[in-house]
Formats: sequence, structure tokens, C-alpha cells
Amino acid sequence: MRENPILSLSETEALALKAARGAGLDWGLAEEAAFAARWLTEQRLDGLGLLAAQLVQDTGPLTISDRCWRAQDARPLNAITTGVALGDHFALPDGPLTAPLALSSVAFPALLLPFVATAAARANVVARVEWQACHVMLAGAGILVLEGHEAVLAAAAQDVRVTTTPRYDARLFAARTTPPATMQDLTALAHKTYVPASDQSRRDAGAEGSDNA
Repeated sequence: MRENPILSLSETEALALKAARGAGLDWGLAEEAAFAARWLTEQRLDGLGLLAAQLVQDTGPLTISDRCWRAQDARPLNAITTGVALGDHFALPDGPLTAPLALSSVAFPALLLPFVATAAARANVVARVEWQACHVMLAGAGILVLEGHEAVLAAAAQDVRVTTTPRYDARLFAARTTPPATMQDLTALAHKTYVPASDQSRRDAGAEGSDNA
């Protein structure tokens, strides 16, 4: 029995790019597909497996209408092309930065995550992507929370909801100062650990020898 090969991230991306081109994607979209496969692999998800399944999936063209994106026909949406569109529209009036966004029937929705994560990092927000039995939070171009690991890898088309929330800014808390009265109390307690000054304590202060020995 042959063992599964272990690929580096660069090899993963290169293989994904060639496969996407072989499946008929143009260079730009193939590069986006390769990026998605690498990103998911880096997050310890099966990026190549998801991409391989997506490349042979029959999908319909995207239509954007109000707060719901769907295919123009009865087929599911392609997660790669939809993800690219999400990145382009993220901060526009019809994107999820302004209000919750519904995506109807997306095939392999986990492939949306790299594009949402990148757009959320660019907008400095936390993005939440949810579908049946799955909840993912994204920030800083990575995954913060992943609930429903099996659902992430599910093949069935899913209705997806994308929302955003402002990012937690640690600098607001790092800049807080300690009141002077508290500092005085702490300093008084710290002084109790000091040795009282005396002739003996002065003689014992410092190192016994030279550091240059």
C-alpha cells in the first residue's frame, strides 16, 4: 500500500495551480484556487481534497442581489469564484462588512474561508462564517475559532451566512495606567522585603569578587 506523500506548502500550491489550470480555470482564477488550497492546508484542513472535489463539481454562475447571493440556475455556487467575489465586494454596500450576507447553496463552503479571512484582515475586523453544523471565526488572515470540523469538510452544498464584528484592540488595554495611590501601596509592601540599612548590610552589599576574573 502506498503512503500519502507529504508536500510542503509550496508544493501544495504548485500542484493546486497545475490542477486548476488542467480543469480549465484561467490563470488568475487558478492562482486564487491554489492560494485557497495552500491557506487551508496551512490551517491543517484538507485544502487539496476540497479543491479536487470542487474542480469536478458542476456549479452555476453567481448572481448578486441585495443581501443574498445565489446561482443563476439550480446548480450550487462555486466556492472559489464566490470567494474571489466576496474578497472584491467585502467592504462594498453589498458585502458583509456593512450587514450580514447570505450565500445560497455553496458547494464546498470551506473554500470560502481563505478569501473571507484575507478580506477581514484587510478591513481589521473579525468575520464569522456559518453553515449547517459549522461555525468559523476568522481574523488576522487565520482561523480564531472552528466548531464543527466534520461539517467543514462536508461535500453537500450549504446555505452560508457571513457577518463581521470589530476586532478586539489590545492596545486600548495596554495603555491603561496604574493610579498613584495603588503604586504607593505596592511600593510600601515591596519595601518590607528590603534589608534594613546597617554597617553589616553595607559591608555585605555587592559582589564579593570581580566580574573580570
